[in-house]
Amino acid sequence: MNSELQKAIEEDRLVLFVGAGMSMSLGFPNWNKLVEQILNHLNEEHPSDSSPINFPYYINALKSGSKNVLDILEVIDNGGYKKEVKTMLYEIINGIDYEGKDLTNQKKLWEISDKIITTNYDKVLDETTPKGIEVFSNDNPFQQVQSIKGKPFLYKIHGDITNPNTCILFKSDYEDLYKGDKSNTQTLRNFLLNKTLLFLGFSLDDPFITAQIEYLYGLYSDYGNKHFIVLTSQKDLSKYHVKTIPVENWNEGFDNFLNELIEVKKNAKKTVKSSDTVEEVDINTIEDISVLESIYEAKIKEANPSSINDESRKATKEIFRLRDRIIELQTRKYLNLDKQLSIPDLDLQELEHLFEVIYNAPKLSTTTKTTINNFKERHNSKYKWYHRSTIVSALACSIVNHKDLDPVKIDFLIDFANDAEEKVWQKAITYLFLVLNHLGNKWLRFNALHEKLKRIKENPELQQALKEIITIIQFEFQSKSLINKQVLEHNYFKNNPFHYFIPFYEKNSSIDKLYDRDDIEEVDNFIQFLYKVPLPDSLKYLVCNTEGINPEKKSTQDESENRSSFLKTLALHDRFEPFLNIINSFISFYKNAPDQHILLNETLSVISVKNFKDHLLNTIESYRTMGMQFMLKNDWDIAITNWNSLLKINPNDREALLYLIQCLENVDAQLDKQLQIRKQIEVQAPKNDDNLFKLGELYSKKNLDIDAIIYYDKAIEVNNNNSKYFNGRGISNGKLKNYKEAMLDFDKALNIDQEIAAYYGNRARVNEELENYNGALLDINKAIEINPKEEGFFAIRADIKVILKDYRGALLDYTIAIELNSKEADYYSNRASINSILNFKENALSDINKAIDINPKKANYYNNKSSHLRMSNNFNEAHRSVDISIQLDPDEGRYYGTKATIFSSEDNETAFYKYLEISFTKGAKAAWLDKDIKEKYRNEVRFKDLLQKYHLTLDEE
Repeated sequence: MNSELQKAIEEDRLVLFVGAGMSMSLGFPNWNKLVEQILNHLNEEHPSDSSPINFPYYINALKSGSKNVLDILEVIDNGGYKKEVKTMLYEIINGIDYEGKDLTNQKKLWEISDKIITTNYDKVLDETTPKGIEVFSNDNPFQQVQSIKGKPFLYKIHGDITNPNTCILFKSDYEDLYKGDKSNTQTLRNFLLNKTLLFLGFSLDDPFITAQIEYLYGLYSDYGNKHFIVLTSQKDLSKYHVKTIPVENWNEGFDNFLNELIEVKKNAKKTVKSSDTVEEVDINTIEDISVLESIYEAKIKEANPSSINDESRKATKEIFRLRDRIIELQTRKYLNLDKQLSIPDLDLQELEHLFEVIYNAPKLSTTTKTTINNFKERHNSKYKWYHRSTIVSALACSIVNHKDLDPVKIDFLIDFANDAEEKVWQKAITYLFLVLNHLGNKWLRFNALHEKLKRIKENPELQQALKEIITIIQFEFQSKSLINKQVLEHNYFKNNPFHYFIPFYEKNSSIDKLYDRDDIEEVDNFIQFLYKVPLPDSLKYLVCNTEGINPEKKSTQDESENRSSFLKTLALHDRFEPFLNIINSFISFYKNAPDQHILLNETLSVISVKNFKDHLLNTIESYRTMGMQFMLKNDWDIAITNWNSLLKINPNDREALLYLIQCLENVDAQLDKQLQIRKQIEVQAPKNDDNLFKLGELYSKKNLDIDAIIYYDKAIEVNNNNSKYFNGRGISNGKLKNYKEAMLDFDKALNIDQEIAAYYGNRARVNEELENYNGALLDINKAIEINPKEEGFFAIRADIKVILKDYRGALLDYTIAIELNSKEADYYSNRASINSILNFKENALSDINKAIDINPKKANYYNNKSSHLRMSNNFNEAHRSVDISIQLDPDEGRYYGTKATIFSSEDNETAFYKYLEISFTKGAKAAWLDKDIKEKYRNEVRFKDLLQKYHLTLDEE
C-alpha cells in the first residue's frame, strides 16, 4: 500500500475519480463502441447523398484506428448533429439493462470514500449510493460548493443521462467544462489542490481518456498535490502529478486492491479519538420548563446594561433563542416574556435575532413563522417598514443558502410583494424573481405556490416592476455595481449580513456618528442627501461608519474620470430605482462577502425555464421578455414573432412597436410593415421628430423620395437643430435631382455639426453633379481628413479625378479604397477601367478578374472583361466573357454592343451590324461605343443609316 494514499484515506482526504471501466462489465460500451453505434445510426438516418459527412468513411477510420474518437466526434459536432447525437446517447445508455448484475465493486467504493467524482453518465453508482449522500451533475453549482465544504457526494462531472444536454461528449463540451473560470472548473481545481484523487476505471490506451487527463492537467499543472491512478501496467505519469498503482488484472487483482483500501478505512475509523472538549448544553434538548426559566432570567440580568457592548449583545441573542424555545413548548405567551426585557435598541436586536434565525434555518419552525407574521402586522406600531424589509432579505438569503427548499419562505415573499407596502414590496418582488430564477425548476413541485403567484400576474404594478427587473438583467446592468469586495470586507459588514441588509431608514443609529465628523460642513444637509441619493443602503451605512468618506466631496482633477464613471452609474441606479440597487446588493453579497461560497445564478433563464416565465409574468410581459431576450441573441425572426403576439393583445403598446421596427430593420425586410408601424406611432405621437425622420428614411429606401421629403420637413418643423434630418432631406433631394435644394440641406447639416464626414461626402456628390469639381474635391478631402478609414470617400474622390482626367490620382485613390476594403468588387472593376485608360492592360485584366471572383453574378463585370480582352486582341475569350453577361442579363443592350465591337475587331462586318442593331433595340446608345469603333464607322453610310433609324448620334450623353 502506498503510504501517501494510505494517509489520504486516514485523513479523509481521498476523493475517488471513477471512469468508464467501472461500468463496462455491466454491458456499457467503451468510447470506441459508443461512437461506432452513433456513426451507424447517423449513417442509416442520413445517407451519404443527403449528408455533408461521409459516415461510412468515418466508421472504417474508427475501426482501423486511422482517426481517433475525439476527431470523429468533432466532425459530427461541426456537421450539426450534436442535438441528435445527445438523443441517441440517451437511448443507448438507458437501453442497457444491468438489473441483477453484480454491483459489488461499486458498493465497495463507498466503503473507501463517501466522496466520488465520476465521468460516467449512467445510473450504476447512483444505485449503490448510501442514503443521505447528495447526487448532482455539472449543472448544479450550489451542490458543487457544498461538496467543497466536505459534504459526502456523488459528483457526475460529465453529466447525467437523465439530462443528455449535460453530458460531456464533444470537444466543444470539454472546452466549455474545463476551460475558463466556471463553477465546475473551480470545484475540480479545489479538489486537485486540497484533496488526493484516485482514478479508477481509466485506460490510458484510449485517446478519449488521455484527453480527459490532459484537460485535468491543465487545471492543476501549477499545483504540487500528488494523485493516483490504478492501471494494469506501470506508466510514467509524473508530468501530470499522477502516480501509477499497478494491479495484476481487472478481476481478482483489482478486487484485492479495493479490499485493501477498505481495510485501511476501517482501521482509520477505529483509531479516531473522541473529542476531549465538552460542548455547551443545547437548549433545544431541554424539556424542563423551570430550567429554561431560570436560564432566561439570568440572561436578562446579563443583557441589561445602560449601553450595549459585545457581551451584552451575545447575551441578548441567547435570550431570544431561549424565548423561542419556551414559545415552542407553549409554556408562556410572547408578550409576558417581552415585558421582562428592558434592553437598549431592543427592536433592532430582536430583528437581528430573527434575521439570523431565518438566515440559518433550512426550514422555518412554527415559532419563526409566528414571529414573522407578528412583524407583518402593519397596524402594530412596534414594527416599521424597515423591520419587514429586513425580514424579506433574510427570507431570500435563506432560500439561496440551503439545499432543501422550504416553500413557506417563497410563500412569505409572495405575501410581502402583494401587501403593497412601500419600500417593502419592491424588495420582495425583486428577491422573488431572483430566487425563482436561481432555483430553476426546484420550486415547481409545490402546487400551492402556483395559485399564489396568480395574484402577481394580475397586479399591473408588480408586472411593471418585473419588466424593470428583467430589463436590468437582460442588459446586464447589474454588473454596473457600486459595491465591491472591499466594501464587504469592512468591519461593519464583515461576518454580519444583518448590518448589510437592513435598509437605511431615517434616524437610524449610524446617523449619529456623522455629527462627530470634522470633514462634513453641513451635517443636516448631508444627512438629507444620504436619504435621497440612489446609492445602495450598504454604501450609506459605510459612509456613516467610515470617517473621510463623503459622496458629495468634489473630486480632484486626477479623479475626474472616476467621478464621471461614478455619476453615469449613479444615473443608471436612479433610472432603475430601487430595483437596480436591490439586485446589486443581493448579487454583490454572494459574489464578494468573505464568508460566502455560494454561486448565485444571475443569468436570466426565463427562456430555458418555461414554467418560471409562465407562472410569474402575465401574457403581455411574457411576450415582451421573450421578444427582448431573442433580440439580444440576434434571433430576429423569433423576436418578431413575440412582438407581433404582444401587439395582437395590445396594438398600441408603443415600446413593442419600436422594438418590432428595430427587429425588422435588422433583417432589412418588410419595409411596408415598418411604414405601417411608424405611421401607427405617428398617430400616437405626432410630434415625435425621431419617428418622423425614420418615416422619411423608410420612404427613401422605397425610392418614394417625394413622400420622404414630406416627413423630413415634419421632423425639421418639430426640431430644426438635428443635423441628420437635413442630411436625410438632402439625400432625397439629390435622388430627385433637386441639386440646389440638396446643397442647401447639406449646408444646414454642416452648420449644425461640422465634424460628420458623411455630410461632406454627400455634398461632394452634389457638387459633382453640379459640375463644381473643385468644390467637390474640397468636400471629399475634408471627409477623408475626418475619417481616413472610410474607403467610400476615396472611391468618390477617384470618380471626381477621373472626370478631371487625373487618372493616376484616381488609380491611387482606388488602391487605397481597396486596401481599406478588399471585399468590394466595384472598386476592382473601376480600377480596372482606369488601368485600361492608362494602358496597364495586365493590371486591368487582373482587377476585373478579382471583381468577378468576389461577385460572379454581376453581368457588367464580364462585359468589362470582354472589352479588356478585345483591346488585347484575345477575341475568343472576349466572346466567352460577354456571352456570360448576356446570359446573366439578356435585356441589357450594351452587352450586345460589346459583342458587336468584338466582331468588328475580327473584321466580321455582318455580325457587327447584326449585334449593333440588337443593342440599339434594347436601349443602348451609340455614344457608348468605344472610341476606336466610332472613328472606324463614323463616315460609313450603312452605319449612319442605322443611327438615323434609331434616332441616335455619336455625341449623345
